[in-house]
Amino acid sequence: MAPKAQQPQREKITIPKLYEMKARGEPVSWLTCYDYPTALLMDRAGIDMIEEVKSGQFPQPEHFYSMAEGELEKLLNALKRRRA
Repeated sequence: MAPKAQQPQREKITIPKLYEMKARGEPVSWLTCYDYPTALLMDRAGIDMIEEVKSGQFPQPEHFYSMAEGELEKLLNALKRRRA
């Protein structure tokens, strides 16, 4: 079995913390997942909020949104800056 990778401790994101981030104009990353491996990867990537979707409810057409051209690159760059 491979050794478990050490992850730095992260501050819990609470509702008051979200309001503080909004007041400062700080971006909040919020993604939805429907399985443990995806949630784990999102957590390790530093996503602020991870929403769990119960089995059998995802994916449905209303859960898909098209991203405007260039927005994915902006999101990835924001996440890179946040990790730095």
